Amino acid sequence: MKTANLAWLFDVDGVLTNSEKKKITEPAILEELISLLKKNEPVALVTGRSGSFMSRQVIEPLASKIKDVHILQNFIAVGEKGAVITTFENGDLKTFTTKDFAIPRDLEEEVNKLVEEKYSNWMFIDETKETMISVEMKDGLSIQNFTPYQHQLDSNLEELLNAPEFENKFKIVSSRISTDIQDIIVGKDYATEKVLQWLQKRKIVPKKFICFGDSGQDIDMARYIYEQGLPVEFVFVGEEHLLDKEDYPFPVVLTHQPCEKGTLEYLIHDT
Repeated sequence: MKTANLAWLFDVDGVLTNSEKKKITEPAILEELISLLKKNEPVALVTGRSGSFMSRQVIEPLASKIKDVHILQNFIAVGEKGAVITTFENGDLKTFTTKDFAIPRDLEEEVNKLVEEKYSNWMFIDETKETMISVEMKDGLSIQNFTPYQHQLDSNLEELLNAPEFENKFKIVSSRISTDIQDIIVGKDYATEKVLQWLQKRKIVPKKFICFGDSGQDIDMARYIYEQGLPVEFVFVGEEHLLDKEDYPFPVVLTHQPCEKGTLEYLIHDT
């Protein structure tokens, strides 16, 4: 068994990448992640994003800055909330997708029609997803302008999922920039389970876990780790009203800066 001082779990949108520009706008974040990997501290992405988005916007820019590819053995990316897993083996990228979580074609067609007819000015369907439907805010649109239409969309999707053939099989999960229809099994907790399984397989035992998120659903990462009897801290970089006001059984840190700036703030000052 190998002991790691810390293990790091990051949501992607609004934590590593800018939610509106949908790319890394704070390049220093990559340097901080590399510093963690060099210390043999595992780094995990835990996100609803697709494998191709993770590769294009985070993994490839990260790997391009790394000279010693062996440290990438300490990296894992879990996308589509647990359905897509990307790791490195001897410097080569390996991706595995659980196809069992795929959305039925008839439901996809219904959602495509709905978005095209009513919401195409504000959102689009992310075609890179393999196991869920993600209706995402159009690039360049502000979250403030997107949110009212997202609420309307969510109501329409609830009606679709009330059909007997879909009921109790799928769920709707909304974030600041998208609404997902996903299998009832997947989620931030399920994705976190995949990270713990990877650590166990590699015989790595972290002394503590640090999880980063910008929405209420992200705290499920820390909650799942805590329920396994492991020490964990949650770093919240989102708007404070998005975090449920409750007494959590683990430390919750709120950064002064928002979103990816808050992530960088914590990494620079607390590591």
